[in-house]
Amino acid sequence: MNALQHKIASTLAEEHGAVRATMRAIELELARPRSHPAEVERVRDLMEEIRAFRHCLQRHFRPEQAGDLLSVMGVVDAATIRLAEQILVQHESIEGRLLGILSELGQLGEAGCALTERSKQEIRSLFAQLARHEHLENDLYRRVVEPGPTPES
Repeated sequence: MNALQHKIASTLAEEHGAVRATMRAIELELARPRSHPAEVERVRDLMEEIRAFRHCLQRHFRPEQAGDLLSVMGVVDAATIRLAEQILVQHESIEGRLLGILSELGQLGEAGCALTERSKQEIRSLFAQLARHEHLENDLYRRVVEPGPTPES
């Protein structure tokens, strides 16, 4: 592994670790028992955590969306390019889902309502999607760092 590949691997590992840690913190918040008088504030706090999480993901997605990883590594393998395109499409889906969750939490907070089971399920579903997405990113990185024949090329 050359110095550039090592730097990319370290950055990817750090970012994925930060994303997983934030998801765990939000999961703990979702699992907390309800206390109705504090629920409206809890919804607002959760909204802020998810807004910060969204910004973290945007920073993480930016190099991939700009094509930096593939261009820096000189990737031309068709299967790897298809995988990168799939990951980019997922970025759009994840961003859309995050915006939907933030909108729903904003509406709950403005209405003085508690967090709904539907909202919790949507957040957990998004986290499951992000875990699958992380695996694809790791696969993409492995293909770029350790290029070789793939069954699809």
